[in-house]
Amino acid sequence: MGTYDTPMRISLIDLGTNSLRLFIYELGPDGGAPQKVLKTKEMVRLGDNLFETRKLDPEARKRTIEAFKKFRGIINKHDVDAVRAIATSALRDAEDRQELLDLVKAESGLTLEVISGEEEAQLIAEGVIREHTFDEQPVLFVDIGGGSTELSVFKDNSVQHSLSLQLGAARGQQLHLKSVPPKEPAQDIDNFRSSIRATLKEQCCDFPTGPYPLAVGSSGSIRALARIFKNRKSGEGITFPRNFTADFIERIQALPREEILKVPYMEEKRADLILAATVILDEILAYFRANKILATGVSLKDGLLLKMIEQIER
Repeated sequence: MGTYDTPMRISLIDLGTNSLRLFIYELGPDGGAPQKVLKTKEMVRLGDNLFETRKLDPEARKRTIEAFKKFRGIINKHDVDAVRAIATSALRDAEDRQELLDLVKAESGLTLEVISGEEEAQLIAEGVIREHTFDEQPVLFVDIGGGSTELSVFKDNSVQHSLSLQLGAARGQQLHLKSVPPKEPAQDIDNFRSSIRATLKEQCCDFPTGPYPLAVGSSGSIRALARIFKNRKSGEGITFPRNFTADFIERIQALPREEILKVPYMEEKRADLILAATVILDEILAYFRANKILATGVSLKDGLLLKMIEQIER
């Protein structure tokens, strides 16, 4: 990290399909690691009904604007020197995204940038390789979000391929599974699997298909599966085999929401989408011939932080 004459505070805002997250870091004059000052989030559920209609729900839009106004106040209170606010899959899909971008600017003074899926995948990968070293290569990086899934390949100690797929837990739930549980669990999941395979075949034709001795999962749903596999509070650093995903799908596919919540270490916020996320992961691991996956706590914000510091130091 570079050095600064005085401490500098920077803020990252990440608008996803379900939540809006705010992070504030302080960069010290000694050039040490960034110190986290604050993190918070608002559940804005921007993806409500989005993947069926391609339009933003009016209530979701209102929640998002209010959250941005709240975050603007927090940023001002903490004397932040630089801000970067980004949006991912939900706004990439929304046909009426510009209206929200304009409202965010008008109501909060913040400029919201919609990043591409490839940039999102690259940022996640850069965060992962900053925090981890891998003896086994190549490694497949997987991040399953609400509206998209980001993939990258790490080989010869560098990120060599990055790709964003229109596969996400909220997207899959809205378009394929529909309810919890699905009305026809076995048939609906089979149809969903067929759709995932078609997407992988179409969008990954130039992407190395493995085998991969290891996959690394950087999303909350993958950490949730790791917690359940290991039966412990934190999923970070846990490796679990692919056959666990298939077994877990069989275990929960016909369960109502209240029964899913009884699974040890299942978070309430994951209950509606965990089946869709697990089906996506199971198909990805099969397609890329990866038999185990490591859950990491690294996320998009880590790559964003690195990129923002790099730009400040130029």
